[in-house]
Amino acid sequence: MSDASEILKSVHIGLDVAIFLLNTDRGSQAIKLCEECAILIQNLDSGIHLDTSDALFNAHYAITACIKCAERNAKKLLCKFHLAGRLTMQLGDKYKAQTRFVEAKQLFKSVLTIRQMICCMRIELVAHGRLGHVCLSLGEIQNAKKYYQKALAIAIEIGDREEESTTYRNLGVAFFSLGEYQTAKKYAEKALAIAIEIGDREGEKSAYRDLGCVFHSLGKYQKAKEYLEKALAIAIETGDREEEGGAYRNLGAVFSSLGEYQKAIVYQKKALAIAIEIGHREEEGVGYCGIGIDYARLRKSWQAKQCLDKAVGVSIAIGSRELEARATAALAGVCNDVNDFQKAKEHCEKALTISRECGYRDLEAATYITLGNTYHFLGKCGEAEDCLEKACIISSQIGNKMMEFESLLSIIQFKLTHSEVAKAKHYLIHCIEKYEQIRAFLKGNSEFKMSLLEVHGTSPYQLLSRLLCETEKLQDALYVEELGRARVLAELMADKYSVQSHISANPHSWVGIENIVKRESNSDFFEKVTPTVSKELAIEFLEAITFNEDQAEMINKKAVNQSQSQFWFDQRAGRITASSFYTVCHLRESTDRRNTVKHLMNYCPIAEDVMPQQLTWGHEKEKKALDLYIKKQKKNHNKLSIKNSGLIINTLWPFLGASPDGVRICECCQKKLIEVKSMYAKRNLPPQVAAEEKLMFVDDKYILKKKQMEPANPGSDGDNRDS
Repeated sequence: MSDASEILKSVHIGLDVAIFLLNTDRGSQAIKLCEECAILIQNLDSGIHLDTSDALFNAHYAITACIKCAERNAKKLLCKFHLAGRLTMQLGDKYKAQTRFVEAKQLFKSVLTIRQMICCMRIELVAHGRLGHVCLSLGEIQNAKKYYQKALAIAIEIGDREEESTTYRNLGVAFFSLGEYQTAKKYAEKALAIAIEIGDREGEKSAYRDLGCVFHSLGKYQKAKEYLEKALAIAIETGDREEEGGAYRNLGAVFSSLGEYQKAIVYQKKALAIAIEIGHREEEGVGYCGIGIDYARLRKSWQAKQCLDKAVGVSIAIGSRELEARATAALAGVCNDVNDFQKAKEHCEKALTISRECGYRDLEAATYITLGNTYHFLGKCGEAEDCLEKACIISSQIGNKMMEFESLLSIIQFKLTHSEVAKAKHYLIHCIEKYEQIRAFLKGNSEFKMSLLEVHGTSPYQLLSRLLCETEKLQDALYVEELGRARVLAELMADKYSVQSHISANPHSWVGIENIVKRESNSDFFEKVTPTVSKELAIEFLEAITFNEDQAEMINKKAVNQSQSQFWFDQRAGRITASSFYTVCHLRESTDRRNTVKHLMNYCPIAEDVMPQQLTWGHEKEKKALDLYIKKQKKNHNKLSIKNSGLIINTLWPFLGASPDGVRICECCQKKLIEVKSMYAKRNLPPQVAAEEKLMFVDDKYILKKKQMEPANPGSDGDNRDS
């Protein structure tokens, strides 16, 4: 028997065994057999480089001297190669779905080897695409790009528009992972255009999702939300549960960036439930990671750690380096929150190693911010400053405006801690500019503007106001604090009611703040000067602040949770509230105003972990007191209830405000304000004894003594308050 005959016989047997092995999930053994068969076929070529089909025909014809027999046997062998290639691809898909990425990669590479035997460009196209996916999951982003580019070239060559769209989208994902957002946007837009042109709803949905993620990273949250909602609608319409979960997760990430952490967690939990339901381990891990990060931002460290530990566990089980790095970096932040700085440092170093190796530039920048804060806590100032500077540089290079903004804030706080006020000024001006760029992207979305203001907007302006205050530029400090806030609210009202924003147009409002920033950037920002504020200038300043009933109502509703809402603190800052009215009105000419101003501006807030026991006790008893009041009074009223109240602002004098403990509502009487007074010092006495200096017993009931009923300020009606 000739050598050719032996080779062909061995190839037939080898492919039969390989097909059996592939059908029984033994991929690695099947790969070896297929590769050996390929080598044997190449030995039939005799160095003249024929196509595989021609080489097989020639070999069979040399043995049988029959053209029909040679064609039949060559075709049979080629069919076995096709079958082996198809089964190898299917097993690779199966391993990929099981997150067995290394094994899947080997199988897809084997498909390319088999493709050389059967000269099928479509199989080669699909194999390159699959290899790109696997490399992306393994963090081999540059390799993923190469495979996707090869797949794109083949798709264009054979005219497969659907695969062309898919490959553009895949390339966009690869560039997104590298932090090259503009390039990712370009590829995603090409993919979307083709998908719409050919009526590919699946491709259209995926492109919307990818563009939503890109715009999110670019700080364009309104556009991100619009695209992600389109992706979600198509996913629900087509019954694609995996994509539906992904859309929920990405929408949660948008709200998280805006500080809407509770809303973000709601979306993330929806995504997690779907991932568990469909058995998608990678999405499950990503879901745990997202929820953990949002819990951490809410300072719920225990819940955050639980979720992030699960995310790390899933990432290790499925071999996802990106998920492992992101969850580990988030754990570092949690360790900082609980003062375990050494552990935080270890987590940061691990996350940095992975992010550098895999090219995750956004994660590298975020981790440098966390590590910078960790070094600062450890007293290693040089290392801390170096990390924060790196985070700022990287985030600027990749165009992640929100991360650049956050890194600038961290640098400013670092500089102020070390009394480097001149350098802090330089970064602060850039920080405000970056914030304004982000705000500009949210035009027309009141909800997002308010969220951005609550979480991020007040910080740079409060820092600027604080620095002006500390240098005794009190008028400028109040000006920045009040008008920076008023401008945003005016624009929110303009968006809502389609009217012109008077504050934005007023030259004494935002333009005034810009002039302050410009002036300070060109002068000795922290030179000690004596404030010279004329009465005329003060009146001009107050007249520039105008509030209408709609604006006041919006603030009242938004601040209804009072001390549980950062927005409530932000809106009280710079205003004279009921609790500080007496102090302000009784300031003597000789009294130093600086401490009072710092108190009004809330520059020294009380941290939750050092809250005085008197306040904690008062907060705990307030709800019980209100419940007891309703129980005692409900027999005297029809449908009695107490409604929570936010910050009430006087529209005539918008620098005045008050936050009642509640508003009494019933169908038989007018509304009344409810005030609950804490009597911590007398907490161990019987109620009648404890309250005897406040109450008197008249006609078988207790009423407030006259002194307690006197109005706190002119124009208020003391008889309309219940205590």
